[in-house]
Amino acid sequence: MRMPSVASRYAALFACLAAACIAADTGFAPVVMDDSYGYIDFWALRSSFYPQFIAALGGNLQAVVYAQCIIYVATMAWLLYALHRRFGSHWLSAGFGLAAACNPFMWSYHAAIMSESLTLSAINVLLIALLAMLDKTRVKYFSAVFLAGLAIGAAAGLRPALWGLAPAMALMAAFFWRERGVALPALACFIIALSQMTALEAAGYYARHDERRSSLPLLLYGRAAMLTTEPGFDMPELPPDERNTLEQTAQFMQPIKEWLHDDAVPLSLKHAMWTSLEVFAQHRALSYLEENHRIALSEDERALDAYKNRISLAVIKENPLAYLKWSARYYLRLWTGGAVTYAFTRHADELTSFENDDLNRFVQRYQAAPAAYSKRYGAYFLWMMFIALASFGAACLLLSLWSWARVLIAARAAAPAPCPRCSPSSPSSASSPKAPCY
Repeated sequence: MRMPSVASRYAALFACLAAACIAADTGFAPVVMDDSYGYIDFWALRSSFYPQFIAALGGNLQAVVYAQCIIYVATMAWLLYALHRRFGSHWLSAGFGLAAACNPFMWSYHAAIMSESLTLSAINVLLIALLAMLDKTRVKYFSAVFLAGLAIGAAAGLRPALWGLAPAMALMAAFFWRERGVALPALACFIIALSQMTALEAAGYYARHDERRSSLPLLLYGRAAMLTTEPGFDMPELPPDERNTLEQTAQFMQPIKEWLHDDAVPLSLKHAMWTSLEVFAQHRALSYLEENHRIALSEDERALDAYKNRISLAVIKENPLAYLKWSARYYLRLWTGGAVTYAFTRHADELTSFENDDLNRFVQRYQAAPAAYSKRYGAYFLWMMFIALASFGAACLLLSLWSWARVLIAARAAAPAPCPRCSPSSPSSASSPKAPCY
């Protein structure tokens, strides 16, 4: 009987450890968040892969959790296997396996009905493809490039922000090898794979919706609402109807403003809640005002998006420094997601009640269950991986371009010098008959 290889043992060991940690942390109980309904009901703002995944399992959320956990553990095991086969380092394999299997944010997020779990699995496959691209066999190289195209297409179909990986990966696939005749076939393999996934995502989307809608108006209005909480906020010049909407929004955000500027509230807790409050403003500010007959909104979704954009852009134009400050806070949170979650858990009992019932329910849900909060911020590990992968792709691209430049310089330096006899400027070439040069 053939014994399993060391790479297989590492893969099996850490896959079992990851599965045990996920089970212990979540119990495989589905966690439905505010954003989950956008996938369950397949809103027009969402890409189609995750809603299709839920639909393929009959809308059974328990089956969705089991399936995405199995897919993640399987891709992690495959990645560990490929990593050890490539480098053969016990320290590297054990360190990576422990980091992936024992990450608490990774545990908690696989039970959430959100697209991040499958996106992390797609990124695992992309890392496997990058390892396989180190192989010097052309067939294996092209297969790895094709796999990378499928992985990026899947990740982008789950989280459109990851489309940023495609150009760097395309250039890397084309210029990673220095041999002739590789660049164009490799680029073609990547584009074909990416196009297949893009067509599949588009087919799923247009089977349900007539036109694509951007989430940008929603995001911009949430940011504009949060800017009204800044001390030096300047009201922009707007038509009466739009100005009234912005004033009502500022009044709606007043309890949040008072809380954010309360010196008795720990800074770490404010830091933990910034983005959550912005998400609350995105989804509830205008709908709350309309439900309470304080504003009237168009039923035409396109007209409503344009309405939000006009107000948001006017706010940002009038308050550029506040916008930059708030954006800097947001990106700081991306890098400090882990510390933020623990700070929130430690200070959760210090959250106060708000007069707005909607906001109060929103905050109390996190106050009563800090563990559920950590599930929401497991996504930040994904963003950190995205930044790391983008940096890795840029570095590989620069190295490959430098390698090609060196090859061209060396080829030019090694070019044979022209023969003096055959040179048109040589005196002897005009008086003597032509003879071949050897």
